[in-house]
Amino acid sequence: MTETVKDTFKTLFSKLTLTIWCIATAGSTLAGPFGTFATMSLAERFFYWTTITTTSIILGYVAQALCRIVIGDRHDLQGKFIFGIVGTVLIATDVYLLARLFHPERPEAVTFANLLVWVGFVFFAVIAARAMLSEAISSSVQSEIEEQAPQVPSPAEQPMVPRLISRLPDGHHHEVLRLSANDHFVHVMADTGEHVLRMRMRDAVAEMDDVAGAMVHRSHWVACAAMQGLRTEGSKAFVVLKNGDHVPVSRNYRSTLEDMNLSPVSDAEAQPCAVSGR
Repeated sequence: MTETVKDTFKTLFSKLTLTIWCIATAGSTLAGPFGTFATMSLAERFFYWTTITTTSIILGYVAQALCRIVIGDRHDLQGKFIFGIVGTVLIATDVYLLARLFHPERPEAVTFANLLVWVGFVFFAVIAARAMLSEAISSSVQSEIEEQAPQVPSPAEQPMVPRLISRLPDGHHHEVLRLSANDHFVHVMADTGEHVLRMRMRDAVAEMDDVAGAMVHRSHWVACAAMQGLRTEGSKAFVVLKNGDHVPVSRNYRSTLEDMNLSPVSDAEAQPCAVSGR
């Protein structure tokens, strides 16, 4: 649970989140919705709406963490809808209480029902806008990668290698052991060392082509040939690689590893070289 919360909040201060915070704060301060334009000065509106946008963003992350803990990492329409409902209720409650704090003499100024409607509209709009913006950024980065990537000739007598290898230094002299996602970057652990590529995780996995491998975590892909065995520590599980890395296995992918019948690895056999889950 703690790991899920940390993973959720790691983008709290990302450029995208800070951009949304700035736009929401400035827009609310200038527009003065819910009667704040007429009842507050500019400085008072700035303080009031800065408080609301800051607490609302934090509660949005809390809602996301709660949803991930209860229903897992779901990025489908139903998962986004559940996240939107939870976030709307938390943020509407927050705004309602702050409105009562700042306007104790005007209890009729904002009703909870009206806040649910407005907050729901804004929250779902932010979810949609953030998804589209993230996709646009990823597409832009991918276009740059495709333009800059070297074109590797593939004569008939040349053995087939994964396309991802062509992005690494000295192209064809690597065996990829695992891939790990970190925001818009992918860390490629090869037998020659670690390399960082700016691309999407799903594209990196696709460019491994016919290399047998499996997703063991939403941020980790491991080549089957690199797997030494499976190690468990209480409720946690790790796939141990031949280079000593311990890659965390999330509960959503654990059945995949169990179906592969990996040999259990004891403490004596395992080398202490853990890879953190992202």
